[in-house]
Amino acid sequence: MVPSSWMYLDTMPLTPNNKVDRRALPKPTNNSINYIAPRNFIEEALIEIWQPLIKVEKIGVKDNFFDLGGHSLIAAQIHTQMRKIFSIDLSLKDLFESLTIEKTAQLILAKEIQTGRSEKIAKAFMRMKKITPEEKAKLLQGKRS
Repeated sequence: MVPSSWMYLDTMPLTPNNKVDRRALPKPTNNSINYIAPRNFIEEALIEIWQPLIKVEKIGVKDNFFDLGGHSLIAAQIHTQMRKIFSIDLSLKDLFESLTIEKTAQLILAKEIQTGRSEKIAKAFMRMKKITPEEKAKLLQGKRS
């Protein structure tokens, strides 16, 4: 039960009854001192999956899922997206045991059917994320012609 980070405040927000106003406390910021950027396309893709669900701007590969504010419902959504994108046999239990981007990427690599397949999928996924809607429309029109 040791806090993962500390935040110093000039004054503690209080309710009219002089109790700590928990709703007025600032949200903890991600500790960027320990931030480790993604080192490969799989880690990059996993961060891209986690960020909109956890709603944290900067996720490092060693950041703990629960410390970032993750919970079981978010884990289930991440699990579904990972299975869909990487087409791997991954249990929700596996995901709960990995808890970091780094360990989850290692798990994906351990479960891949063909060596290098997950890296290619992640690379294609990241390319698709960067394409604008107009470019996507052009690509689809080109395939129809």
